[in-house]
Amino acid sequence: MGTTAHVVVTAAREPDRLAEAARARVAELEARWSRFIPTSDVSRLNALASLPVVVAPETFALVQLAVEGWRMTGGRFDPTVLPALVAAGYDRSFDPWTAAPARTGLAGVCVVASRGWRAEVLAKAAFLAGPVDGTALVQQHGAAALLVADDGTARAAGAVEQFAA
Repeated sequence: MGTTAHVVVTAAREPDRLAEAARARVAELEARWSRFIPTSDVSRLNALASLPVVVAPETFALVQLAVEGWRMTGGRFDPTVLPALVAAGYDRSFDPWTAAPARTGLAGVCVVASRGWRAEVLAKAAFLAGPVDGTALVQQHGAAALLVADDGTARAAGAVEQFAA
């Protein structure tokens, strides 16, 4: 998927077996979802964009969540920008309306939400929305965030305390 995953095993019993199972699961998902592996479900979906493609149930669920993320952010989260990524020759956040690299005044956004995928979607969308609209977007969806501007100043959005265990 073009990223790094860190797995932390805290179990006292069989930590080596659990760590190996986690590594195997990440490798399985990498083979299924990476756009860098030509035989992955995601690569096949991209290559056959206008045709039906049989994919794993997890991939179908992933696409459903991507569509939900697109809807909840008014299109700011858009997983269909592959042509713009390829044209640019590298990965970075793109404005979904212009396909140009995003320049929003933000250096980064970290979001805490009820589900990991929601946090990821909201972080990308808030980054693209910029400091003011990004703050409003995070709060609209009941999440919390830290938005860091290009100049290093930070603003908090929402209440992190609601997510404390």
